[in-house]
Amino acid sequence: MATLRGNRLIILIGLALIATFLLVATDSTFAQEKHKISWTAKAEHTKYTFQHSFEIPDISGHVLRLFELRSTWPDGGAPTIQGEKVVEAISRATSDRVAGNGLVRGYTIWRFENGDQVFQEYSIPSRQSRIPIRARRRHSLALTS
Repeated sequence: MATLRGNRLIILIGLALIATFLLVATDSTFAQEKHKISWTAKAEHTKYTFQHSFEIPDISGHVLRLFELRSTWPDGGAPTIQGEKVVEAISRATSDRVAGNGLVRGYTIWRFENGDQVFQEYSIPSRQSRIPIRARRRHSLALTS
């Protein structure tokens, strides 16, 4: 009889620990909702406000570049997240390429209509492409809030 009560107590404690773990684990996953968004940026509303290139003499075609890119959407098409429209995006980045292939890394600030801001960090492989630049201006991003 004492063994049966001891086993029930151990099972009860185990179930309580599992329930507590599940409550704590699910609480943190609710805070990480993902929102998939996509948008287009017209060339006439996207401006390089700063760019500087450095040719690195180790390999032919090796170039480091620093730049700042500002985008606005005065005629629509801006990213919208949970009903809030982005009015301006400022991206500051570097690219390290050899013959057009390499890596682009940077940071972007999105400013919303209500004044809120979202900060992003990105790293994108870059390849020399035969696709016209106008056709490559589509962006897609998954945000975690």
